[in-house]
This record gives sequence, structure tokens and C-alpha cells, in this order.
Amino acid sequence: MQVRTLLGAKGLDFTSACLQSLVSQSKTPIELVIHEDGSLNERHRDLLRARISPGLRFIGREEANDLVEPAIRAYPALRTFRATDVFAGKILDISIAESGPRVRYCDSDIFFFRPFEGLYGAAGPNQCMFMRDRFYAYAFSRNAQARHLFPLPRMLNAGLIDAPKDKIDLDCLEHLLASRLLAPGWTEQTMWAVLAKRMDAIWPEALTIPKRGDPLGHEVAWHLTSKVRGFWAMDNLMACAKALADSPTAQIEMRTFETMPYWRYVLHHMQHAVEWRRDIIRGALKDRLAAARASSA
Repeated sequence: MQVRTLLGAKGLDFTSACLQSLVSQSKTPIELVIHEDGSLNERHRDLLRARISPGLRFIGREEANDLVEPAIRAYPALRTFRATDVFAGKILDISIAESGPRVRYCDSDIFFFRPFEGLYGAAGPNQCMFMRDRFYAYAFSRNAQARHLFPLPRMLNAGLIDAPKDKIDLDCLEHLLASRLLAPGWTEQTMWAVLAKRMDAIWPEALTIPKRGDPLGHEVAWHLTSKVRGFWAMDNLMACAKALADSPTAQIEMRTFETMPYWRYVLHHMQHAVEWRRDIIRGALKDRLAAARASSA
């Protein structure tokens, strides 16, 4: 089964360990296709082949351009998006390059602790599979027309993707950008959410974004986003996976995404803004207190 990922040279020790865990823990053989962000060189590719699989396939920027640019020639907003946002590859490059009926993707910061099956391939013909987030990581502008895109899947995260290729509508994506319905931020994830509302969206129960203090190995996999990955050393994650190597194969159970109305999205972001300002104020107060103690010492 072919699964794609977007990868660069930054943090390669961490990302290669995560991708190795995907390939080694999946009971369904995975052929990993790496879409490069332009920063990998041959030394990086050799390292990845040695750590993950000698059969890795790499799609460099030149090859990607040859595949993608003809497909989006008639879409000026998508061309600008791809030229200015590396994460455009998570929706444009991976879908246009796919020759099969389904687009399957895994972020390079998801670590799998134990053997599993039933992740990719569980979605039906009109279903799409994504991770479930801990909050509403969508990026809509203040354009009043954005409210007409709702309801959307609640807390969709595009770290994992299994979607039918024929549902990836470039006309729809062009409209989102050209009409200025999206704001900078989680642009490609918001695009996926809009496409997902046209399908039955499901999420795997045993894969999650952890919180500080969560026990290692309790889930099948953790999505170690930039906000949480510093809480655990990779050596500890790998040691946990080694200890669980002979555990029974986990059967991934799927759940259906609830939908989210526009008012809930607005309320959530208002609450998030208050929490963000509170955290800034707390940090500033801690810094001032530490400085005062240091000066009085």
C-alpha cells in the first residue's frame, strides 16, 4: 500500500524515526513515497533508505513541478499558494501525483508504538479518514461568506489522510483562495475540512495528540506536533516501542466525525484568543518575577 509524506532536512533524526515506526509497525506492507520540500540532498536520502527502507521513493521538487504545474495551470490562486506555502504539497502535490484511486498520507511527526492494522484501507468509497485534533485548527478569514462553508467536521487534523482522489476538487480549492475565504495558518488543513464535508469523514480512535504527562504506549500512535514533542525524548519513545514489539496487533477502530456549526468555530477561537493572551501575561509576569529575584540576590 502506497503512503505519501512531505519531508525536509530539518529534524531528520526525529522524522526518520517516526516514519520508520510507521513502516515497521504496520502489518499491512507500506510503500513510502517521500515528497521533498527542496532541502534534502543525497546524503539525507541515503540516511533515510538505511533507517526506513532501501526501497523508498523520492519525488524531488523538479519532478513534482513537472507533475503538478500542468494540472494547476488554469488556477492562479493555487499556483500562488503552492509557490508560497510549503504545506500546499500536503494537498496539491500528494493528490496530483497519485495515480491510484485513493490518496494516502502520513505526517512525519507521528510515532507508532505498537503493531497495528486497519488504518489505511478502512475507509469506504465515499469515506475519508483523518486524525482528530484537540481543537479547531482551521483558518477562515473574516469574509462573511465563509460561514456558508459550515457545518464542517469537528476538529479534523490532516496529519493522516486516506481520501478518494476524485473528491479532491481543484475548482473548489481555487474558489476558497481566490474569494479570500481563508486566512494564513492552517490553510491546507482547512481545505481538507471543506472537501471532507462532501464525504463521510472518519477518524482512528487509537491515534491522538498527547498531553504532557500522558503515559507512553497507551495509544497506538501519537501525533507529536511542535507544541508537545519536546515533552518526551525520542530514545524513550523508541524504547517503549521496542518493549511493545511483541504485543498483540492492535485493530484500529474508526469513529465518525461530528459536525461543527459556524457559531461554535467562532466561539472556540474567541476562547482560544483569551487563553493565548492569558498565557502571554503569565509568561511576562514570571519573567519579571525572575528578574526581580535575580536583582535582589
